[in-house]
Amino acid sequence: MNKVLIPTKLSDVAANTLKTAGYEVIQDADTPLEKQVATHPDAVALIVRSEKVTPEIMDALPSLKLVVRAGAGYDNIDIVYARKKNVDVMNTPGANSNAVAEEVMAMILAYYRHIVQADATTREGLWEKKKYMGSELTKAGYSNMNAHQTIYVVTPEHTTGSQLIFRENTAPMIQDKHVLVLAASVTTGYTVQGAVEAIRYYGGVTAIFATVDECAGYPVASIFDPHDLPDYQSYDAHSCPWCKEGKKIDALVNSFGYSSL
Repeated sequence: MNKVLIPTKLSDVAANTLKTAGYEVIQDADTPLEKQVATHPDAVALIVRSEKVTPEIMDALPSLKLVVRAGAGYDNIDIVYARKKNVDVMNTPGANSNAVAEEVMAMILAYYRHIVQADATTREGLWEKKKYMGSELTKAGYSNMNAHQTIYVVTPEHTTGSQLIFRENTAPMIQDKHVLVLAASVTTGYTVQGAVEAIRYYGGVTAIFATVDECAGYPVASIFDPHDLPDYQSYDAHSCPWCKEGKKIDALVNSFGYSSL
């Protein structure tokens, strides 16, 4: 039976799901990771949070195939060494999104209602309610603290046909506004064309990296271009010379991260 090591505090859902799938799960949040890998050197997978997965840890697990970071970042995992050992590294970028959103809302409310200052002065025996009057966060019916008076960052939905959709709660954020399309990269231009179709009457296009200066009649501004990456090349699936020669690529990279092949 394949063994999964979870040396951290984690919801029982993960362990129970793995057990149901036929895995042996060892979950111990109290024993140091170094001792656990020495006790269970046959583990094939490791699920961690803040525990450091060093080359020494991976060497102590000769059967290790996968390291999962239960969170967004994975700077506590030596991904370069993992690649050399053919160990896959994965993360869960959306797992803590609700907690982050809740924390942001708590900070916003604390700021606009002066919670920290009011709490401190009240504990000192003061009652300065006029000094700490709150501020209006939003207009009724719209879930945005800016009350449609400033800048919005909106992520639209995509249909299977790559069309962009704005719902009733997000449409007021772009209607009659100057719109700037922000893209991670602009290479083939397909994504930008979909965006331009959705907001035909607004703004321009900007990207971190772009290979074109214009798309669908709109100028494209970027921080980096092919001059910054002299070896950059782009092909469609039918004209890629590496594909024709049967050469394998090293990895797939997109906005979610890097995946070795």
